[in-house]
Amino acid sequence: MGKEARAFQSPLEVKTPAGCEQWRDMYPYYFVFSGDTEKEDAEKFWFHDPLHWPEPMTPFESLGVEMVTTTLSQYNSRVFHVPPSLGVDMRLLHGYVYVSPSSIADEEQIHKRVPTFMKRAGHYFDNWPEISEKWVGKVEGLAREAEKIQFTDLPDIEDETMVTEARGYCAGHKLMDDYNRLIVMVDKAWNYHFELLNLAYAAHLTLVDHSKKLFPDITNQIISQMVSGFDVALFRPDDELKKLAKLAISLGVSHEFAQSLTPEQMLSRLEGYEQGRRWLAELEQSKHPWFYMNTAPHPGFYYRYKSWMDDLTVPFMAITNYIGKLKAGEEVDRPLKKLKEDRDRILEDYCGLLTTDEDKAGFRQLIGLNRKVFPSTENHLFYVDNWFMSVFWQKIEQLGKLFVKREFFENPEDILFLHRFEVNYALYDMYLSWAMTTPGRGPKYWPEVVGKRKEIFEKFREWSPPPVLGKAPEVITDPIAITLWGISSETIDRMASSAENPDMVSEIVGHAASPGTAEGLARVILSPTNLRELQQGEILVCPATSPSWAPIFGQIRGLVTDAGGSMSHAAIVAREYGLPAVVGTNGATRLIKTGDKLKVDGEAGKVTIIRE
Repeated sequence: MGKEARAFQSPLEVKTPAGCEQWRDMYPYYFVFSGDTEKEDAEKFWFHDPLHWPEPMTPFESLGVEMVTTTLSQYNSRVFHVPPSLGVDMRLLHGYVYVSPSSIADEEQIHKRVPTFMKRAGHYFDNWPEISEKWVGKVEGLAREAEKIQFTDLPDIEDETMVTEARGYCAGHKLMDDYNRLIVMVDKAWNYHFELLNLAYAAHLTLVDHSKKLFPDITNQIISQMVSGFDVALFRPDDELKKLAKLAISLGVSHEFAQSLTPEQMLSRLEGYEQGRRWLAELEQSKHPWFYMNTAPHPGFYYRYKSWMDDLTVPFMAITNYIGKLKAGEEVDRPLKKLKEDRDRILEDYCGLLTTDEDKAGFRQLIGLNRKVFPSTENHLFYVDNWFMSVFWQKIEQLGKLFVKREFFENPEDILFLHRFEVNYALYDMYLSWAMTTPGRGPKYWPEVVGKRKEIFEKFREWSPPPVLGKAPEVITDPIAITLWGISSETIDRMASSAENPDMVSEIVGHAASPGTAEGLARVILSPTNLRELQQGEILVCPATSPSWAPIFGQIRGLVTDAGGSMSHAAIVAREYGLPAVVGTNGATRLIKTGDKLKVDGEAGKVTIIRE
């Protein structure tokens, strides 16, 4: 692929769908492509991020893009001074998220940043267990603080305690204060999200760089295998489901679980007798906080997907599956012992290839550091993306219902069509009209705005975002782009020639994510709402996976995703569950149909469609 072919459309050259000409007005001005930055944006390389944001973002949901851009970037640029990286730039195009890594090319500037990075990162690495424990306490405390916020209607007259306690502020002020505190909390949560994550990635990328200097032919997958076999909070929800499955068998209530029944039907049956109620009591114990698992393709960013707390479909499907496996005498627990044995064997094999004690000691030290910090690449997913953000969206739903009661909106989800600053406008209108006991202007103003934006948003759903924009470099060097998003020079080549006829394709190439081979029938899942269609022994083909999908990993033979690299969630969890996987195929869901017979080669990074 030559240089000329790597010049893609400029962001502002992309044609806006008819009827969507005012789409930029829906979002904060600083997160949309616009004429004032046209020249600079055309020179950058932008890629659509289906790993985290496969669907268009509503105006309110775009808050997540703001939080990630700011908090990820600040730790690289302003806190740890990560030598080659300033973070990422993100923009919205017709509601879809585009990412541009901000890297430093000047070797002298990179060199100047090294001492600060080594000193500050070194402090975290040297004190990682204590800092990590403190981190868990901070995030747990923030989630519990958010849980206490309740958006209730404004009273006709203030409670008498307002006077007897001389409180000095009214319910309208509290409503405004609670909303703004919630927004500040979500910003703080995302600050915590990247506090440890960027350093864990930095440690892993240092290991990758060092390993490839020592062993030029070593793969990212082998390197990742040497630091696998860990136990983190993210796996606890699945462990709770296995515990509940075992309890159902020991209490003699396992017959109440069947894939043909809805969770509501199963709950109703269990409530009918003592052993069933005992099981239900244990279910309630497991729920908090472990059922704060969001079913979105990537948790945390979408209001429209519910957590297990609000929808028991995924956990009950998993419990039913685990009951069947346990009764058949099959193992349901993660192969943790084998993973640790394999990682230690691989480490010893590679150390045996080194000729000096110095090289062996240095390599072991880097492996040890990564094993210490690597769990943080997944822990944040439970505490922030799932627990905190599930609580956050519950509170936004409460607020939406309050707007409906006050006739600002027709439906609670209409709040999504205001961006976060506009919600402040609407709240103050509500506060003002309550204080003056006069009708607010919102009921006449917002329904028309929301209606127009809904029409635009539906057209966004029908639009296909170009995979890349701007000017792509000849060689992708940004390490996070490669390991997390799976964006490499080869990926761009595939994106540029992605017009294959599905019926003519027999082999799909991606990133080798988890070793092993598997054959089986494909099940293409484009939305979490279709997970119930998954059958035992199938190969799951999807855009990306969510942590809440981990329980179904015991049901499938292999995994194939459109997006992601060797450090994406799908790759990490597939390794931890011993499941062959190929990620970052850039189009498997388009080229594979449900029922196709597949062979997944997780070591070669290839998926073969077996056409008989």
